[in-house]
Amino acid sequence: MNFHFKSIDLLLEAAFNHLADEFDQAWKARLAEAGPEPWDRITAMVDAYFGAEVFTSEKLAVWFTFWVDSGLRDAFRSAAVRVERRYHRDLEAEILRIVPSKKEAATLIGMLSALVDGYWLQALLYPKTFKSKHAVQSCLTWLRQAVENAPKQGRGSA
Repeated sequence: MNFHFKSIDLLLEAAFNHLADEFDQAWKARLAEAGPEPWDRITAMVDAYFGAEVFTSEKLAVWFTFWVDSGLRDAFRSAAVRVERRYHRDLEAEILRIVPSKKEAATLIGMLSALVDGYWLQALLYPKTFKSKHAVQSCLTWLRQAVENAPKQGRGSA
């Protein structure tokens, strides 16, 4: 380790940046292949959270280390927020194609993020029984129901 990194802080920074870059590449690649329909693009983005590129027990453990350790969380908060904002910006663009307002889209994204984070925690706690395909389908089912139950006025095509 000392041969490649002069300090533990530089090692942690490299680990975080590697995970963040992998996540960015994974959802952008899936989005590029998804086609023009908003639900296809949203599905690709949700699926990226649980894709083999980023969703392994080892990587989950590292992500959670960054989230639960107060020193690491504070040190990497700005970088983590930038990663999420890039993802949420593109997700919001797709959700705005199926809901009438930015406020509604923001609410849905916040709730979807909480659902995804909950599934990530379940995967970490129950790795032998967790099924990522079930998590993706549950997230999408919830989102479709939330959109269907939202006010219809001003909505784009679904």
